[in-house]
Amino acid sequence: MNFERFISQVSEMASATACEEPESEETVLTLSTPGGRRQVVRANPFEEDGRSYLRFYTPIGKTADLPKQILKTAMELNASLTHGAFALFEGQVVLADTMELQGANPEEGARILGYLGRMADSFEKMVSGVDRS
Repeated sequence: MNFERFISQVSEMASATACEEPESEETVLTLSTPGGRRQVVRANPFEEDGRSYLRFYTPIGKTADLPKQILKTAMELNASLTHGAFALFEGQVVLADTMELQGANPEEGARILGYLGRMADSFEKMVSGVDRS
């Protein structure tokens, strides 16, 4: 399945708003989360070893703004996450997950997207109390 079709199906199933990022191949997906909050998740297609993949990632906060204890907590939480992992990317702490596009199931993609959005928003709320996305 190609990236555009997969993301279209995933965003519809997850009730997310999708918007293509004009200066990159990414698609920006905006999810509603509890308490009237929202979380932005980026979907980035890429290829490796001749295979097509999709990486979802969502920012939590700037690395420089987060105390070392919060970063340690994020790493400890990695072992308990159902999907994805906390990572450092472009100066931010993000929650990210990767799927192979060949044979990918849009329902599974929607579950992963929703999970990442909820978990990232929950962690962001715990860390800052602010809805940054």
